[in-house]
Amino acid sequence: MRVARFVRLKRDKIDDYLECHKSVPEAVIRELKKAGISNFSIYIQDDALFSYMETKGPAEEVDFAQYLRNPECKKWEELMKTFQTGDGNPDEGIRWVPSREVFHMD
Repeated sequence: MRVARFVRLKRDKIDDYLECHKSVPEAVIRELKKAGISNFSIYIQDDALFSYMETKGPAEEVDFAQYLRNPECKKWEELMKTFQTGDGNPDEGIRWVPSREVFHMD
């Protein structure tokens, strides 16, 4: 299944966000894969992020709770929230919303 997420960044935090993604911790990548995520990409335009990932099943079956039990992953998600607008709490889990696909080409 392919899912997407849209997030806005705080304008004064964009450079910090980009810098962090130059070296994503190996534990984060490993645990995302263990949670059932593959082919994960993030795109940016101005302060808007578009994230895309593929999962083995529906997004709600991805084991984000397990992912967040890893202290390094939890720390990473807490850091990422400081860059984003809104008042999301990493303890609430990561929410991905299946978006209506308009076109896909393999």
